[in-house]
Amino acid sequence: MARRAITLMALTVTLSGATGCDKVMSVIRGLTGGSSNENGSTAQPANGGGGGGGAEQPAGATSSVRTPAPSRATGCPATLANAALPAGTVHNRDVTRDETWTLEDSPHRLPDGLAVQNGATLTIAPCAVVLVGHGQSAEAQDGAGLIATGDAEHPIRFGSDNPQPQAGDWLGLWFAQSARRTSKLSFVTLEHGGGDSNGRAACLGNMMADLHIDHVTARQCRGFGIGLFDGGTFAADSSTVTVTGTVTGNASSSGAVFVHRAPSAASVPTGAYTGNAADEVFIAEANAGSNENTIRQSAVWKNLGVPYHLADDQDLRVDGPTGPVLTVSAGVTIRFGRGAGISVGYDAEGGLVLDGGADATRITLRPAGTDESPAQWHGVYFGPRFNRAASRLRYVTIRNAGQAWNGQLCDWEGTSSDDPFVMFEAAPNAGSVEHVTFAGAAPNGVAFGRKWNGAPFDFNAAALGNDFSQLGSPCHQSPQADANGACPDPAPRCD
Repeated sequence: MARRAITLMALTVTLSGATGCDKVMSVIRGLTGGSSNENGSTAQPANGGGGGGGAEQPAGATSSVRTPAPSRATGCPATLANAALPAGTVHNRDVTRDETWTLEDSPHRLPDGLAVQNGATLTIAPCAVVLVGHGQSAEAQDGAGLIATGDAEHPIRFGSDNPQPQAGDWLGLWFAQSARRTSKLSFVTLEHGGGDSNGRAACLGNMMADLHIDHVTARQCRGFGIGLFDGGTFAADSSTVTVTGTVTGNASSSGAVFVHRAPSAASVPTGAYTGNAADEVFIAEANAGSNENTIRQSAVWKNLGVPYHLADDQDLRVDGPTGPVLTVSAGVTIRFGRGAGISVGYDAEGGLVLDGGADATRITLRPAGTDESPAQWHGVYFGPRFNRAASRLRYVTIRNAGQAWNGQLCDWEGTSSDDPFVMFEAAPNAGSVEHVTFAGAAPNGVAFGRKWNGAPFDFNAAALGNDFSQLGSPCHQSPQADANGACPDPAPRCD
């Protein structure tokens, strides 16, 4: 398989003196016309601009309030439709001092969007509602933080300032790589966001490490409900996320969850991800040889109830100095774009656990599209440095793989094929490859490629329970080279 860096849906910007994340934020602001607001407003009433934790305020920082609320809201504004909300508070874009936005001053309207910056923390109180202007974004950046913590009876809502909101009205809530680690979302609904910005369309876009989210709902978004960009991750204790009702609109792609770089996929929280334009976790980049996209630390891909989808031409690598092991949970389906595959232990030690545990909870590896002809994707490649003790391939179904790996195997009588569903460059341990089902090979395809020298391993052994009945080829495993690397001569018949 060709191992080359392929950038899919990545945003490349050259701006001197800015971090990668700030470059993205600069582009978003450029697209939305959302430069820092300097309208000269000096109104600084107490409502909507109170202290958010007693920290010393930056010199020259002023309240973000442009127009105070003419009346106080009651009840829980976050549960009301836009048309039922009062006038509320109008804010300037920049929040440069600690502020708390209350339910009484709701809705908090942001005609020019929001940029929390200059080390400030913006706290959104339970039941408050924040409405963002058309084509604008809400951002926590520059070492600043955004904390929105509600509860089951007192949620918080971010949405569009349109009285009749539509998916994609605003660009979504974004956390920069440099956002403060105290940022948190709990019992928050984000809706009608995701206006496409250079292929990055989501109601919630996260670039920071370990953002905690729980009981977060993203609904009626254009593109994706939530997105992890530029290596961003969610905290390990994040949970209970719902994404539903995403639409494509004019977004370049759409689905439940967008993952820019493969290592971030393990941080996607448990939850419900159905009822979308595509119910899946879309992984855009897993380029071979890239430290950013290779899985260098052990990780678990959870069973989220929807498939993972690896984009076209992406070679998901698992290897590194620590000998990482990727474990795919029972019941998971991974869908592979054309030219995609998994390589384990190729350049350094690495392991892969694909163990469904039983027929009822099999792991399925299959093509991403509806085309079920042979050789839609490469397959699984266990390289010369794969961790034999840690790796397992049990109760797995593999369909329509067999694109060429560019790895030479011994020929069998009358034909040759270097296109196995599963390639081994070292013999697996006994008991580690069992109950694997194959379907949809080319007529000269092969299930197992045995690309090592020495003692053979018989994948056909009845005790292993491997099922080749739907393979579509008589060749279950390639011929085995001897200890000196010599292939059988004459070439044997298919085995």
